Formats: sequence, C-alpha cells, structure tokens
Amino acid sequence: MPKKVPKGKKQLLVLIDSKIVKELWEIIKMKYPESTYGALSLEVQDALANWIAQHKAQIHTKSMNPKMPKNHEIAKEIIDYLRSCGFELQVNLKVLRQAIAKFRGNDERTIKKWIKFLEENGFIKKLNPQVYEIL
Repeated sequence: MPKKVPKGKKQLLVLIDSKIVKELWEIIKMKYPESTYGALSLEVQDALANWIAQHKAQIHTKSMNPKMPKNHEIAKEIIDYLRSCGFELQVNLKVLRQAIAKFRGNDERTIKKWIKFLEENGFIKKLNPQVYEIL
C-alpha cells in the first residue's frame, strides 16, 4: 500500500474472500507479465466502474418502468372487480363500499380512507353524494 495517497485517489480497505483474491492475482499476472506494480488498483477500479455502470443502467431501467405502488394495485383490483360486476361507467356508493369491504375490510374508517384514495388518485370521481364515475 502506498504511504501517501496520490491526489484524486481514495484509499479503500475491503475484506474479500481469499479465493477471489488468488484468482484476481492470477489474472493480473497474466495480463501484466512485466510488472504488477499498481495493477491491483487499476483492475479493482475498472471492475468497480463496470459494476457501477451496470447497476446505474438497471436502476434507470427500473425508474422508466416503476412497479405500481401496492395501494394503486389494490385500487386497480377494486375497479376491475366493479367492472367485472357490470359497473363500467358509474357505481353507486353502496356497491362501491361493498367492493372496498371485499378487498380491504368493512371498517367504516377503512372504507372512507379508500374512497378518498380512489378519488384523489383518479380512479373514481364523485358525481353526487350517492354516485361515482369510474375513470
């Protein structure tokens, strides 16, 4: 290890399985037969850069197609259930409450919370106190 860390570099102390270290040194000796001085740092830096690039690409892909939040999945199930029962455009409050109770429970607070969630997230729209439009 260098006594003084060169400018623009950071020292990193890691614990790696001895088998992997042995294989790494074998590759380094094949790749740099004349001198292995500084080769370990170079190879580890390249390996980490490749790993970072690969994972950034995966993260970017995931953010392009995010998994739907669980509440939205449940809301979609409720709407799909209502549609399967024949309520394509509108649903009355009684049936909406029954559908929510089927998926989330029949506690009054839960039903109110889910009606509010469905409205705020564009799944339903209140037309009058007893009728909701399914969006």
